[in-house]
Amino acid sequence: MSTTTHEVPMPKASEGSPENSTMSVPSPAHGAEPQHRSIHLTRRMTEVVMVVALAVAGGVLMGVGNSAQSTINTQLTAEGLRFPPTGPTFNSVVFPKAAGYAGKLVATGPLAEVYASGYLAPAITMMTGGKTAAEVSALAMANPTNATLQAQAAQIFEASTTKGLLLNAWGWSRLGSQMLVAGVALLLGALLLLGIAIVDVATGEHQRRRPASK
Repeated sequence: MSTTTHEVPMPKASEGSPENSTMSVPSPAHGAEPQHRSIHLTRRMTEVVMVVALAVAGGVLMGVGNSAQSTINTQLTAEGLRFPPTGPTFNSVVFPKAAGYAGKLVATGPLAEVYASGYLAPAITMMTGGKTAAEVSALAMANPTNATLQAQAAQIFEASTTKGLLLNAWGWSRLGSQMLVAGVALLLGALLLLGIAIVDVATGEHQRRRPASK
């Protein structure tokens, strides 16, 4: 018994059929390239703005802090206030915090704090015998004919006022010092951000040129 094989002719694709036509698909890279460049440009502009803002803020803080400290130091120097010389009434036993500055001119905020809290505060306590300045003042007002009490009240009032002014000067000096530190920190931050921006630009240019070199 013989087997007959029948060949079925397959239809040929016409020239206009999809098999012979080429579909043009837009490359995603072409559409994403402008958007990618826009993102990079926006980021670089933001970095530039932040660098300028940090630099300006740091410069302002340093300028104000330096001006505050200079003003305080100038005013203190003009007062000519000095620690007492070393002696029986001014020694490390009675004034442990201030004795090391004997004879030194009070010309800075930190020295003003030492003079106020290390010398005047203990001296006032010794003059009042443990009483407050307000209590001594009240006693002086109650005894207007007591010359000794009146002199003591005036001396204590002067010392207390001087102590308050010196502590106030020290506070402004500390604020100026902190502003200087903050200004330096902001300037360092601006330099760091500038370095990052430069590296970012260099990396972007390198990546942009790589396809062109192939």
